[in-house]
Amino acid sequence: PVDDGKNPAEVTKPTPMNRVRDKFLTRANNIIEQFESPRIPYSYVLFTFFFAITLRNFLETYLNGEIASSDLPSALAHYYLSYTCLAMALAILFNFATKVPIEKISRVILPSFLILILPPITWILVPSWRNFGIGYMFPDTHQGLLLRFLTFFGPIGDSGITQGMRIEIALAVGASFIYFILKGRNFLRSLGFSLLTYALIFFYCALPFACRTLMHALGLGDEITTPAMTNFLLLLILALAFWQFYLYNKTYFMEIFKDIRPLRLLHFEFTFFLGVTLSQTTHPYPLTPDS
Repeated sequence: PVDDGKNPAEVTKPTPMNRVRDKFLTRANNIIEQFESPRIPYSYVLFTFFFAITLRNFLETYLNGEIASSDLPSALAHYYLSYTCLAMALAILFNFATKVPIEKISRVILPSFLILILPPITWILVPSWRNFGIGYMFPDTHQGLLLRFLTFFGPIGDSGITQGMRIEIALAVGASFIYFILKGRNFLRSLGFSLLTYALIFFYCALPFACRTLMHALGLGDEITTPAMTNFLLLLILALAFWQFYLYNKTYFMEIFKDIRPLRLLHFEFTFFLGVTLSQTTHPYPLTPDS
């Protein structure tokens, strides 16, 4: 008998496939632990995140021939806000899935945005893919969102979710599955949260639909402009920032929330909107997303 009292014939040996899996998961876990280490200054994490966005923006605008466009500053501001919004939403989702502190999660998610350079690189490696413009899914050109969700963004059109972006998103969803496994979630729960990650990224790619819905509700028309999307992203980032602060330190959040006297703030805001409504009834002014 062996040391644990079992007959040697009854001891199950790990298969080569299991050894490869365990070795891969061990290395992946070591990499994640290095990212999570508090010994790395958080400023380095933020720098890596903004470096990845800047590199993606430069490559994309250069390859599109938009590097000298007069609209480039407003477009770049929108790009930075959009990726920041996505990173904040992913961090909240990962916290919900794993209960890992939001700061440790952000240390992993923010540097992982280096994957953003993949779509421009695929443009360089496969020149024929440049015929498809990188962008959101828009209401006028990308109908049938449910079918597109079920078919991984559906057919490739002239613009929208390109081949390189689909590879990028597939890798991100696969990496999230590995992260959930390493954080102690079983296979089914990890698969479910990976699908939620895909759903969140899909919603991000379809933000113009949500923006137009809000514009309709406010009576601002149908035209989706860059300033309108930027303002919409600022609204989302504000809400996500409050949520993240609550997850980071619930005690501080509740103390500050009580101190700012939310009912008084609501009173001031309602007074402002009442003034806007009265001014519109007496001196109508056309409301647009830009104004």
